[in-house]
Amino acid sequence: MNGQFLLAVVDPCVERTYTDSKGQQQVFAERRFLLSDGLNTINAFATGDRARTTPLVQVGDFVSADLTFSASAWQTKDGDKRYETRVYLDRIALVWRR
Repeated sequence: MNGQFLLAVVDPCVERTYTDSKGQQQVFAERRFLLSDGLNTINAFATGDRARTTPLVQVGDFVSADLTFSASAWQTKDGDKRYETRVYLDRIALVWRR
């Protein structure tokens, strides 16, 4: 999906270290953007190098963005079914700045 949005929130890039399945230390980077099209508000996440190299945008900027959706389901230890839909920011470009 692509569209034009107003940036309501731009969080800084957060990096966390973790140990992968091979026992190697890895770094996970994530940055959150809150986008609004005037009717809907979307929490979108840039991960990895995209989170680190996103162009300098700020709250109040009007941007063009390409988004990808990912849905997952799992079962808790109690047997309850849980669902999650994540929105990933694939590309963002400044359209105009306030």
